[in-house]
This record gives sequence, C-alpha cells and structure tokens, in this order.
Amino acid sequence: MKQVFFIFIIILCLPQAYILAENSKPFFRRAELYASIKSQIKEDAVDETLLTSSLGVGLYAKNIEASFALVSDKYYAFELPSIIEGSICGKENLLDKLSFGGGLNFNFNKILDYKLPYKVDFYAGNLYYADSISLLKNPLLRQGSALSKQSFLPPRASVALQRSFSFNSNKSNGLAFSLSSAKKYSYLPSFTFGCNADNFLFTNVYKTFYFSPLSMVNSITTGITCGAFKHGREPAKTTWKQTIRPYKEDFYSAGMLSLGVNGRLFREKIDLFLYQNPFGLSSLCFREMGDFYLGDFSLGLGLFCADCDFITAKGTRPQPRIQASINPQYQIKLRGNTLSLGIFCMEEWRITRNIEHVEYTTTFIRGDTAFSFGHGKIFSYVSCFYNDLSEKTDIKGSSGFSFNNRSVRSTTKFSIGFTDFDGADYKKVNLNINENLGFSKCALSTLYASGGICITKDGRIEKKLSGGINFSSLINNVKLNAKISFIVTGNL
Repeated sequence: MKQVFFIFIIILCLPQAYILAENSKPFFRRAELYASIKSQIKEDAVDETLLTSSLGVGLYAKNIEASFALVSDKYYAFELPSIIEGSICGKENLLDKLSFGGGLNFNFNKILDYKLPYKVDFYAGNLYYADSISLLKNPLLRQGSALSKQSFLPPRASVALQRSFSFNSNKSNGLAFSLSSAKKYSYLPSFTFGCNADNFLFTNVYKTFYFSPLSMVNSITTGITCGAFKHGREPAKTTWKQTIRPYKEDFYSAGMLSLGVNGRLFREKIDLFLYQNPFGLSSLCFREMGDFYLGDFSLGLGLFCADCDFITAKGTRPQPRIQASINPQYQIKLRGNTLSLGIFCMEEWRITRNIEHVEYTTTFIRGDTAFSFGHGKIFSYVSCFYNDLSEKTDIKGSSGFSFNNRSVRSTTKFSIGFTDFDGADYKKVNLNINENLGFSKCALSTLYASGGICITKDGRIEKKLSGGINFSSLINNVKLNAKISFIVTGNL
C-alpha cells in the first residue's frame, strides 16, 4: 500500500513540475510551522504527569499544499530522560513514542495554458472530512445557544489536510479528489471521492442553482452522498454483561440525499438518510431544519425522525428516535445598542439501546440574553434538561462579559451547574470561571485560563485548572505557531 501511495504522489508531481518550469511567476507562497506541548498533572501523583507533543509544517505553493506532522503518544514526564538516552544509544525508544503523518493537496485549474472547466483537487495522507460525511456519522439535531443560528451544513463532502495541532495519529492515510466548477454560475455539478482502505470509501455529487437576487428564492442546492463505512461491536466477554447486541465488524453502506433552499426571508434544508442494518432491513432517517426571518424576529425549527434500531456510519446507536426543536429570537435596537433575546426548546423521544428497549422522553430548554454596546457585550443564559426515565433534572447557568477592538479581545465567563437536581437534593455541583485574552498585534496571540471545582453529594471537592498560551508570528513568508497548555486535577 505504501508503494502505491508514493507512486501516486510522484505521478501527481510531474504536471506541477512542468508548470513550474513554464511559468516564471513565484512558485512558493508561504510556509507555516507548528509546535505544541500539553501536560496533564495530577496533584496526588505528580510523578505520573502525562505529556503530549507535536511538531508540524505546512507548505503552500502555487497549486500545491503540503502538511506533515510528528505527534507523540502520551508518555510520563519521568520517562523523558530514558527516552532521550535510549534514542541516543540506538534503542529506538523515541521512535516507539512517535507517529508520523502528512498529506499533499494538488490543485489543477490550468495546464498547458488551457483553462479547465473544472478545478481539480487531489488529496493524499492524513485527511479531515466534514459536512455530509459528518452528518452521516451523526445525523441528530444539536442543542446549542438560543441566540445562534442553526448550522446548515452544505450537501458536499469537504476534504482538507490535517494540521499538526489537530493531527490524529490513530487514523490511517487515505486518498481523495474533488472536481468543482471553475465558475460560480456554471451548469456543471461538483464531485468528490475519498477512500481509506481500513475504514471507508465514499462519493459525493452536489450542485447549486442560483436565481435572481430580487426573487424570493436565491438558490437551491441538492446533493447525494453514499459510501461504505467499517464498524462493528464485539460481544461481551461474559453473557450477563451483554446489554447491547453485538454484530460483525465489516463494511456497511450508508447514504444521504439533501435538498437546501435559500431565500430572502427563509432557509430550509431536508436530509434523507439510509443506513444498512446488520440485523435486517435498512434503516431510514429524516432530518429537516428551517429558519424564517421577519424584521428583527427570527424563528428556527427542527425535526428528526429515525427507525428504532438504526446504526450510523460511525457505528453508534443514538437513543433519540424523534427530535423536535423550536428557537424564536428577537432583537431590540436601543440608540445604537442591541438587546438580543432567545429561547431554545427541544423535545426528544428516546429508546435505550439495550437488548430490552425502554422508551422515555427528555426535555431541554435554554434561554439566552445578550446586550451589545460599543466594543463590549454582556451575556447570560440558563438551561434545564429533564429526563423522565431517571426523573432527574440538570440545571446550568452562566454569565459573562466580552470586549473586542482592533488590538485586544477579551472574554470572561462564570458558570454554575447542578447535576441530577430534584429540588432538595443533587448529585454534584460544578463552579467554573474562564478567561480568554487575544491580541492581534503581537506574537502572543491568545492567553486563556479556566478553573473550576466540583462538589459531590458526599462532600468531596474536586478541582481542575487548565490554561495555555498560543504564539503566532509572521516572518516574511513563514508563519510560526506555538502552543503550550496544561491541565491540573486534584482534590481539596
């Protein structure tokens, strides 16, 4: 497989070499260097501090993008001297702790002075997949802020190279290519194909039709995505622990058909999912989202319906069979300032994924308010989640302040949460404070810190501190990025 991979890369490099020789314009655009280290410290066991580090580089040239990363597995701090000593002595201890990865992206839109009707992108290596692939793995509606708009993911399968900060060493390398129209208003559809021999393969076709800006409907987008994804569940070692039905690990097909409409006063998107079920017939899922606007008032609606025992492309078995959500929002203008009000409600009809199904419902309600003035904003929210199976309620609340101008941005937030609250008793209480500072005109780009305590029912108090610093600097055409972060846990 590795030999085929490198041969594929060499073949893709040949046209680019020819273009470089024929074109006198600068070939190299910019480079990005990444470095990060993260430590996890337990106060009662400092010697067992865990470290994770990464080092990567991104290269950007004309029609070519490359990304390479070197990521370490988690290792104990006291192991570092022996790892270095072992690597010097040739024991390869260092290599045992490292994972290599990278990728290349080639873009062809002009070959031999002939402009193609399509923009062609080739990807190879450790890749990131989003949009319709993410929906196939998790088609459920999301709970979120009452003041944010619904996320209408386009019906395309987006592919991108992983960066060192987000590089996943557990993923094997894959190949992908996409064909997208070189012109926005072209009649040609767009195609995407991707494969990973160990996990999945998929294909996607989508097209956007544009209309006059003066019409009620501005655009209509339709797309179809289908593929085969590998997943399975091993049986439990003992029969009495067997609560979820096992099935053989294999490739199972999944697909979705999408239709989206954007208008001057509304947005609408409908998704239809079809999953192969290892226990029998295929499973169907339906997902609808809509936003409607009338002046300063907006209304968001969502609906999700699924068969009882459907399994996603990721191999998970979500409990919700039906989800229904409503999200009204309203803005009040006050002499150049804005007061935003919103409430989000979601009702879910769930079924446990045990061998013996149990039906129950959950209710989620969240109210948000925000007041924006000049460069600042004050915000707060209260949320409540009720489960009628356990007859318990989770309550959370938060308030904070943010400031943003050309050079400095700051966000301070306080939050409190009660778990399994029933009016007189609770399982635990969480108290947290977060601070985030950002700077746009210096190498220190972000400074963040958070601290919190958890008080359990039996009186035990746990604390957690975390923080980090991000550095970013541009020198000529080279961008340097560094990240240092830590997590400290312990008991009071």
